[in-house]
Amino acid sequence: MANEIVYCIQRFSWVLVALVLVFGWVSPILMILSIVCMFGPIIFSFSFGRAWCGNFCPRGSLSGEILPIISPNKPIPRLLKSSIFRIVMFILLIMFFINNIAHSNGTLLGIGMAFIKMMVITTIMQVCFAVLIHPYAWCSFCPMGTVASFITRAKKDNIDNIIIGGNCMECNVCKNNCPLQIDIPGWISAGEVKDPDCMKCRKCIKTCSCKCLKYE
Repeated sequence: MANEIVYCIQRFSWVLVALVLVFGWVSPILMILSIVCMFGPIIFSFSFGRAWCGNFCPRGSLSGEILPIISPNKPIPRLLKSSIFRIVMFILLIMFFINNIAHSNGTLLGIGMAFIKMMVITTIMQVCFAVLIHPYAWCSFCPMGTVASFITRAKKDNIDNIIIGGNCMECNVCKNNCPLQIDIPGWISAGEVKDPDCMKCRKCIKTCSCKCLKYE
């Protein structure tokens, strides 16, 4: 039952992005939800790595369900995954966010509007990168996803990784279906996928022909 709920969220939570973009300017509830979506990845990362990104993030749902329609689905350039690029993007977007907070006059409405503006500019970026490269290109350098990835890398003791069984044929089907194109077979010797960018979305498990992957 729990898995069915998660799959439903993966498929349909992109609707929240649309609602925030259209009605977030006048709805306090949507403003609050946008704040939750912004900090969710970081909170989850201390125990579950980037599991928020692959299971509960409305942005991730948008990348998985809608953006593939308009994307050429090219390989994600290594530059977008590099630490330097991700840190630069984080700094630029946080500066944009802080500037909006500074001009909020300290009111709850003004602060909420700063979050909505952040949602708008980053969604535009997400769509543009999807049209040019890959539906999940944004996820490879998303500021909050980057922070979650760095926290996961620093912890090194996550217990809920994708487990790789001994019957893996290294056919790369899992890698080809991974949103962030993680080299899953490359983790065979470790017995589990310890890449800090693994979003625990389980797309690799669904597409594994030899059924050697499982999520614990």
